[in-house]
Parts: sequence; structure tokens; C-alpha cells
Amino acid sequence: MSESKNLYIRTVSLGNRKSCPECKIKLNGNPIYSSEEYLNGKWNTVNHFCRNCFPQFQEKINLFQEQTKRLVVFKGYQSFHIPDWFTPEMKI
Repeated sequence: MSESKNLYIRTVSLGNRKSCPECKIKLNGNPIYSSEEYLNGKWNTVNHFCRNCFPQFQEKINLFQEQTKRLVVFKGYQSFHIPDWFTPEMKI
């Protein structure tokens, strides 16, 4: 198996949005999450998502793992604590 891929998770405001940029559902005070990677010396945003569209994000991650045979490891950006519900299924 290849080296694992780190994705850093944090909350973002995106200009104080009221709905998720991915699924368009109203947030009602819930946060927007950002997944990012460090690629070629720069931060690259992979995806934005909310709790409602997390399953679609999870599907993208699982597809990436199947295609590349690389395990994706989620880490909190700086001191961000990843929520308990954020438990993706790791399928390789």
C-alpha cells in the first residue's frame, strides 16, 4: 500500500454564508467544514461540506481510496477538534 494522504479539517465562514456551498441547505447556525491538503508547498482546498452533505464527501473519499489504493487520514487543522460524528468509513 502507498503512503497515506493527510486531509486537514477545519471550520470556515466563507463570507458568513447562510447555506452550504455544496448542498445549498440552510445551515441554521451549523458550521461549514473545509478539507485541505498540503500539495507542492501550498495549501489546497479539496472540498467544503456541512454535516448534511458529509455522506457525499465520504463517498468521494472512498472513491479516491479505491482508485489510488491510498488511505486518507483526517487531521484537525492546527488545534481544531474533529467532531465525533466525523467518522468516515475507510474502504480500500
